[in-house]
Amino acid sequence: GKFFALSLFLLIPVLFILVCPLILRRYGQVSMLQAYSCIFIFILMGCACIAVGIFFSSLTDKTILSASVTFAVLLFAYLADRLGALLPSSSGAWILRLLKRLLSLFYLFRNYYDFTDGVFLVRHVIYYLAVTVVFLSAAILVTEARTAGRKRRMENGFVFACILLSMILLYRIVCLLPGHYTDFDISSERIYTISNQTEKLLEDLTEPVEINLIASEGNEDGRLLQLIDSYVAANPHVTRSIVDPVKNPTFSLQYTQDLLAENSLILTCGEKSKVIHNKDIYTTSYDYNSGDENNLFDGEGQITSAIRYLSADSLHTVYLLAGHGETALPDAFKTQAGREGISFAEWNAMAGLLPGDADGYVLLAPQKDLQEAEKDLLSEYLSGGGNLLVLTGAASPALPVLSSLLSEYGYKAVPGVVIEADANFSIPSYANFLLPKIETHEITEPLTRGNDLVLLPNAHGIVPAENVRKTVTGTDLLTSSINSYSKTDTSTWNYENGDVAGPFALAVCAQETVGSISSRLVWFSSTDMLNDQIDGMVSGNNTDLVMNAMQWMLGNDSGIAVRPRTLRQAALQLNAKQAAFWTNIFVWVIPVFWIIAGILVAVVRKKRE
Repeated sequence: GKFFALSLFLLIPVLFILVCPLILRRYGQVSMLQAYSCIFIFILMGCACIAVGIFFSSLTDKTILSASVTFAVLLFAYLADRLGALLPSSSGAWILRLLKRLLSLFYLFRNYYDFTDGVFLVRHVIYYLAVTVVFLSAAILVTEARTAGRKRRMENGFVFACILLSMILLYRIVCLLPGHYTDFDISSERIYTISNQTEKLLEDLTEPVEINLIASEGNEDGRLLQLIDSYVAANPHVTRSIVDPVKNPTFSLQYTQDLLAENSLILTCGEKSKVIHNKDIYTTSYDYNSGDENNLFDGEGQITSAIRYLSADSLHTVYLLAGHGETALPDAFKTQAGREGISFAEWNAMAGLLPGDADGYVLLAPQKDLQEAEKDLLSEYLSGGGNLLVLTGAASPALPVLSSLLSEYGYKAVPGVVIEADANFSIPSYANFLLPKIETHEITEPLTRGNDLVLLPNAHGIVPAENVRKTVTGTDLLTSSINSYSKTDTSTWNYENGDVAGPFALAVCAQETVGSISSRLVWFSSTDMLNDQIDGMVSGNNTDLVMNAMQWMLGNDSGIAVRPRTLRQAALQLNAKQAAFWTNIFVWVIPVFWIIAGILVAVVRKKRE
């Protein structure tokens, strides 16, 4: 009776909390599933605390004493995980490890925070229910022991022991079940749910891959473990293990001489291995929309790239065309490509025939046109199922031979630089630094899903060409707004007679399929988009986009990059009037209503007496 009365006392204010997500949803993005899951587990946690208090209340008739003991026990439970973290880890001190294990039983409040991190864990629900049942049973046992005979007390003790053991057994069974049956991703960013690209990669994985989490006992990153379990559940060839660097200090030295921070990863597949530093999993980027730093979780991107590297039979070889004054490929892009299983070589027209081991070619910002012989070689290569990626810009000179090659795949360049009259599609005060609309395609899917931006400085327009072969299919990847225009005279950015009105494509891809032979071409219209500074302004999205295009060009759809997920909660936009309104409702109107209702009930009851 006391338990249900106190639980009802807890539920009454929670009923008002249930309305809050619905109200806040009017002013921004709120994950209703996560919000109500947190409220649900909060209720269970409150009931467990009530059960603990009732047990200590059953031990004594002194109210102050039972309240003080309950407060002390619950405070200890609140600090238990912090106390466990303070204990030194040592492979030889078994008593310390045992003490940590015992302290983990009192982590009454820490379990709640997993839900706030976006994971619904059935074992935490069972834990709180078990605590509630065990302490209520103990309270009943203590209360009956005061008047019951010796036989009755023994029977009650046996029943309590059975309840305790059954709760422990139930909890252990749930803990041992595979994570995909008991752990559910309720985060707004779906941090723990692997993407389609990862699923495609894991479907084809036949080699055993082990993911080793480097973390001392008790300091494992729950978010990272939850994500790793998603890989384990998706493919039986993927396994995980936790390596305590205190107990096994030489493990990481087999794979790297670097000092690994806690919760770094080492993936192994046969004789190959890949090390992922924790600083590469948790990164910080600059959010151009808000001007704030954004904390990102790149666990899936790092693990998926590592598995792709470990399971690849061989690297893709992409040749950089040289001899036309091309720009060098940035080192950061080469490093990323190497991580994605792509190696680069160079081919100069003076070398004669195209190399036979090429999976694709890249032409980056040429300052001189192709020779007719080069064009013929590339045309023949493409017609045989080849791949080509081209980056040109508004400052590029006239390139008629290259243009004729590109027009065979359905597109031609518009002379001049594209200017955006719509401020939503460019950087403020820099109308030639474009923030284009990202169209729907396999290449752009990770960016569109995350509502990310790409930045194209000094880009030229791309429009459809005439008389294109029917076997060629083209798709726009990036486009300017309807208010954009192209200028050849850049003495002013204002629209003038003779300027070409938009909108324009700013990046395109084309595919030609003849029988079983398929060739692919990708064209970006900004040569500066891979510049480290430009790329950094959009958190590396430009590099990811070009890398995605290269992977699509090579036919490696599962190689398209997985975008990091943000850890920052979406901001709610309330003006001062709206904030004041809801403050008055919850701080004044609701409490005053219940105070008046209580006074009226008390007066009526007194009159009846």
